[in-house]
Amino acid sequence: MKLFTKIAVLVIGVLTLAVASSVASLLSSKRLGALVVGVATENLSSIRAAEELEIALLEQRGLVSSYILDGGNPFWLEELKNKQQNFAHWLGRARETSHTAREHELVDQIAEVYQLYDAQRSAVITLYDQGQVAEAKTKILRDVQALYNQAYELCEEFLRENEQYIEVRMADAQAQVQKNTLVQLIVGVGLTLVLCLALLWFFFQGIFLPLKQMARDAHAFSPAHSPTDHAGSPQDELRAVGFYLKTLMSD
Repeated sequence: MKLFTKIAVLVIGVLTLAVASSVASLLSSKRLGALVVGVATENLSSIRAAEELEIALLEQRGLVSSYILDGGNPFWLEELKNKQQNFAHWLGRARETSHTAREHELVDQIAEVYQLYDAQRSAVITLYDQGQVAEAKTKILRDVQALYNQAYELCEEFLRENEQYIEVRMADAQAQVQKNTLVQLIVGVGLTLVLCLALLWFFFQGIFLPLKQMARDAHAFSPAHSPTDHAGSPQDELRAVGFYLKTLMSD
């Protein structure tokens, strides 16, 4: 293989590697964006279910008390029924979108506590309808409130568990992208260094050394060379060869 061909192949290799590195960086950026979007999309429904579940629980607070304070107005019981259906809907969505075993466990605990909470509210309504107003109020302040607080804390923990899961997924995605980027950087720098060294070696071995030897030979055979001629001759090997060749041709 001719020297020009070898050097041309190396130069093309360096250019190809530079283009490939740019493309790899672009693909890596797109992959990071896709991972972020994927994680956000995957967990958006779960986060929303957790938030809506907590809101649905908050919306039920005080409806039974309002029923009692409003003299048994059935409007509040109808409102409670609607909120119960809304809570059941988001509880089902939370169960469907749960990812970890802890999230599934929390959903089961929320459902269990809410069932007890709902049963105690029904008991309060029954006591009030039977005319036992004092007992109904006592049960609200003692049993119903305690179960509500427990259900609310479980909803809060479920929401925190979802947020923590998203943070872990985002950290994993970032670590994966950083790892891929580091591998691409090492491979790209390594290949570029090898190709550049090979190019320098071919240039030094195939051009610089022969040219330097040619300059020495031309200087040695030049009839004009003398002990003082070396100081006035060109220092650049290529120019020196031209200088001595002109001297030889003019002889």
